[in-house]
Amino acid sequence: MDRAAELPDQSNAPLRGRVYATIFSLLFGLGLRVSEVARLRWRDVDQDRNIMTIRETKFYKSRLIPMGPHLAQRLYAFMALRSKHLVAVAAGKPLFSFLRGRPVNPGTISIVIPHTGRSTGHSDPARRNPGSRA
Repeated sequence: MDRAAELPDQSNAPLRGRVYATIFSLLFGLGLRVSEVARLRWRDVDQDRNIMTIRETKFYKSRLIPMGPHLAQRLYAFMALRSKHLVAVAAGKPLFSFLRGRPVNPGTISIVIPHTGRSTGHSDPARRNPGSRA
């Protein structure tokens, strides 16, 4: 997460490091799928109860995911920062987007994950020899 937070902003991706650090926190902290994080909307986060709604996921079902206080605080800090950079926050808008209001592409998230791991010297566990010990 810390390495992702260091990703530099780009002209088409402001707050890039904070976006990916928060995305990775949700992926690993809640066990969400990349596509589920990419589809999150502002309305999906219940700050009063620290619950996130994952809508129409696998088999078109929705589910509620409780968040612990540390993860919730990390998400709310991101949301506060993000809302300062938006003209208006609307319930149906993507929680994670850069320009033009489109959600971050799940494929792009999947590309950034191993990139941040390699740059810290960590190996990709999916590519590890199954007979080796970690």
